[in-house]
Amino acid sequence: MSRKTEPHQKWSSSQPHVVAEGVERPAHAEVLHDLGCRSAQGFLFGRPAPLAALHEDLLAGSVPATAR
Repeated sequence: MSRKTEPHQKWSSSQPHVVAEGVERPAHAEVLHDLGCRSAQGFLFGRPAPLAALHEDLLAGSVPATAR
């Protein structure tokens, strides 16, 4: 197996779990999803906030399931 990975190659189950950082636009998330990346963080999903605020939002049900 070649050590070089083409950018468009999909992730396989033998590869480590990847969290994409800096996702700011829906198009970025879509490309990452198409490449097999199932975890991402960035301003698209929410701005930095204190942990207490996130906890309150989760309890209130105001955080979308896709962001959990």
